[in-house]
Amino acid sequence: MQSSRVWLFHGGSFDNLKGRGFLRITDGGKYDQQQCTFDHDSFLGRHIGKALLFAWLEARASRGPNLLQSLQTLQTQQSPNHLAEWKMLQKCREFFRHVPGGVEVRDAPHASLPYDIEIRLSACPDMPWQRVQLKSASWTGRSHLAYVRVCKKRAMQTMPYDEADFDFLLVSPPQNMRPSTSKNNTATCPLDPEPTDRWRYFYFVEMEELVNSGVVSSERKRVGGVTGLSLDFQDTSFLRRGFRPLRFLRWRLDTSFPAVAGERFARLLSRGARGKSATCQQLEKIGGVLPLQCEGRQETQPSTPIRNEHTNFAEITMSLPAQAKLLPNPRCTSLPQIDSQLPSLGSAALTLEARESAPRDPPLCTGIDGLTLRDRYSLERAAFHLLRQSFPRSEHFDGLEEPAVPLPPFARVDLAVRPFGCKEDLWLPVQVKSTAHRSKWQKATSALWDFHGVRGYEGVVVCISLERPVHEKEVPERPKVWVFFGSRFDSFCSPGRLAITEDGKHDTEATRCSFGEGRFEGSHIGRRLSSIWFQAKKGLGVCRLRDLYTLQIQQSPNHLAEWRMLQNCLELFKSVPGGVDVREAPWPFDPHDIEIRLRHASHHFKKVQLKSAIWFSQSRVRPGVAFVNFNKKVRGVVKAYEEGDFQFLLVAPPKNLGALSQKPPKEPADAEKDPLVIIEKWQSARYLYVIPEKFLIDEGVVASKEKASCGLKGFLLDFSSMPVAKKDTRMARLLQWRLNTSDKQGFGKQLKKLFDED
Repeated sequence: MQSSRVWLFHGGSFDNLKGRGFLRITDGGKYDQQQCTFDHDSFLGRHIGKALLFAWLEARASRGPNLLQSLQTLQTQQSPNHLAEWKMLQKCREFFRHVPGGVEVRDAPHASLPYDIEIRLSACPDMPWQRVQLKSASWTGRSHLAYVRVCKKRAMQTMPYDEADFDFLLVSPPQNMRPSTSKNNTATCPLDPEPTDRWRYFYFVEMEELVNSGVVSSERKRVGGVTGLSLDFQDTSFLRRGFRPLRFLRWRLDTSFPAVAGERFARLLSRGARGKSATCQQLEKIGGVLPLQCEGRQETQPSTPIRNEHTNFAEITMSLPAQAKLLPNPRCTSLPQIDSQLPSLGSAALTLEARESAPRDPPLCTGIDGLTLRDRYSLERAAFHLLRQSFPRSEHFDGLEEPAVPLPPFARVDLAVRPFGCKEDLWLPVQVKSTAHRSKWQKATSALWDFHGVRGYEGVVVCISLERPVHEKEVPERPKVWVFFGSRFDSFCSPGRLAITEDGKHDTEATRCSFGEGRFEGSHIGRRLSSIWFQAKKGLGVCRLRDLYTLQIQQSPNHLAEWRMLQNCLELFKSVPGGVDVREAPWPFDPHDIEIRLRHASHHFKKVQLKSAIWFSQSRVRPGVAFVNFNKKVRGVVKAYEEGDFQFLLVAPPKNLGALSQKPPKEPADAEKDPLVIIEKWQSARYLYVIPEKFLIDEGVVASKEKASCGLKGFLLDFSSMPVAKKDTRMARLLQWRLNTSDKQGFGKQLKKLFDED
């Protein structure tokens, strides 16, 4: 009986071989000189283990033809397809660590089998091994959908997978760059630095769903199958109803919440192992409406306070912790967040996110003729009040709560809710659209309700009709309410008009809700929102929960800058002896921003307009001189402020130092003339202007009918410590109203004196 033989060669020995490198070893021939053995005591040659160790030692000493390689280099020496699959498997193993109890993974017995790995839950040793086919999606063309090849080769022929080939399909996100973003870029290695959210979404689809969708062939159901599949890996979905990729969204795992995704993965895997069919309807039933309990649930009634028309913010902000000093709700009367809440995002990233999430215009109601702006805001407040009445806990409902630190008034969404008592920072974004009653459109054969501006929201959109009587003789009806996913309106033309016809496609059992507990009125709006929250927490459906901070910073750049400025002012107001009371203007469209009065005094609230100065082109020539954009919009027309609009103008120092940036001076002596150097030397940021309105009227800045003055839409202020304004000019006369904030006590006394004298 002959023993096994083994030879050891250096890889470069075969460079002269032709073609694919066929090696023939003849007994006693030239290639038979490198023979080794598996036996330590054999006379036929060296032991193979010792030979390999000797080759490693030589390479370590930089002798011989061999080179040592790092493990990562050896692992990545694969074809592009195999490398993508290997990298995907590593990401899957990382994700499996978050599955409760862990997951056991083993390779397929043979590489030619139509599946890649076998898995089962570690906590269930009796569970049969589930066969999983791994696929990696890829971006093709300019479509917002990623393409997945779901085919196998048999006798060199490409064909769809068969129903018996595997149990689950696990698809990873695309690893290649999108063609639209890589036009001017060179090809990159898959191991290059990548976006942190690239591996966010995975699809874990059961075979039964693939058969029902016509992806995998089945003789039992007479389905031919396909060789390719498109899936959606984006946050915002633009899929139309009935489209196959939209149906597969229910099988998508969001790994940004690893614990939630791991729990859902275990549930799908265990149900598939029991042989149960995981249809979409079953997923909905299991995922969202079960009465899951949140940590920290209390037995007390949830507090959902209704805002007064005026809110005292000075007292409220003092009681909040320093890291969470935001000002209270409701939407139309809340103040901006404190400046310290925004340290982690750079100005460029913050501006970009705010620009992408700029708030929409005030909601319009075309069913009401001659509705003024004040009427629209009154209608919106009434809808908010009605919706909040459905949040408290009842015998049939665990209740919803809003954040103790509310959303800013110009945030993208109106409300944020979560189950009462839940301590996780996960909130459901809610946008409210309202109308007073059904439309007056006479041609409609059925009742019709119109809502505008429903497009562009990621959470849920709640449409409320207060059902107020159009004529005095009409009997008031119960308010009506509908709930939609925001992505449903992405295909609407901007700004998004929604017409709900009674018993039409938008007025269904799935969307119709009620404010009461009636059996035939639709599900309770509070319970419906709670159900959507639980579904989103489990990664089901199209909604995604957001942390409170993300919802708070979704503002336009201008509102975000005003938001931060106001918080800085509130911090300065704390230095006023005796304190001050601060509240917002009654309406967002009023020509003043806040109202202030000295605390513990018989003073009335004084209307204050807030402005922030900016550096502009002349600031290069006259460092320290800034421009104040001083105008208001009335029915879309820019006008100067008029007498009576406010009582004090508060102007903060400029923040846009980027407008003064210039090329470095050629000579060192010119460095002292750099505007940035001068402004930093003069400490312009320490000054704040508080100017009475009557002085601005005398200077012709504010329009006045009595003095026949048209006013100005902008003027200049001096923020330099060494005034550059000439005497007998407006800028020089305004210096008397400039306060130095570096001396907090002196600033507080000066501010109190101004309010006392007025």
